[in-house]
Amino acid sequence: MTQERSFEGRVALFTGGSSGIGAAAVRRLASAGATAVLLGRDETAARSVLAGLPAGAAAGGFEPCDVTDEDAVERAVAAAVARFGPPHVAVLSAGLLRRGAAEATTRADWDELLAVNLTGVFLVAREVARRMREAGRGSIVLVSSEAGLRGIRGLAAYSVAKAGVVELARCMALDLADAGVRVNCVCPGTTRTPMVLEAVQREADPAAELARYANARPLRRLGTPEEIAEAIAYFAGDLAAYATGAVLAVDGGFTA
Repeated sequence: MTQERSFEGRVALFTGGSSGIGAAAVRRLASAGATAVLLGRDETAARSVLAGLPAGAAAGGFEPCDVTDEDAVERAVAAAVARFGPPHVAVLSAGLLRRGAAEATTRADWDELLAVNLTGVFLVAREVARRMREAGRGSIVLVSSEAGLRGIRGLAAYSVAKAGVVELARCMALDLADAGVRVNCVCPGTTRTPMVLEAVQREADPAAELARYANARPLRRLGTPEEIAEAIAYFAGDLAAYATGAVLAVDGGFTA
């Protein structure tokens, strides 16, 4: 089997797959043969990503799911397994970005950011892990952030949630090692995603804000979703067979 089709015959489950880094990961794995199954709330966006997959990619599918709803997660994963079989790969990148210093963060914002960015990751990862343990194999890739590796001014709740994702990956890697299931974490730097660009547009000078993000890192630019997707594909595939509990920053040198 060529590396170009290295996910042939494998089922890959995604959250956050309808936009940005998640969508790039869907395209990357599907182009290598994976059957992509997207879980999320925006069916129109998810089906648009699936419709845009390259010729020869597996058809894949969509299951409605609010990642913060435990029952909805259980139903969505069960439906995906019934249709496609137990997932070989899970890429969990659903997230919400909202700025705010700790003293300016409302309880509602705190609860929502942790619910989506941490609890939602846990709920889906837990359900997927149960299926992978039964199958005796699997690879889970959690998408955190550079904000999960160091403190960033004005991102208190977001950073706390993303730091939790890093530790969740490490703990799950230890818990699942005996089952042949690997769990790794990718920490993207600021990337040109719709979520980031939308947040920048809320600033007084969006162009200056983008330049500030770029200049904060040694490579002096933002990342692309496709660059992050390559790191995700590495951890998801067989080339990383000896990697579990690993945390990889793909951030232009920001955390260095």
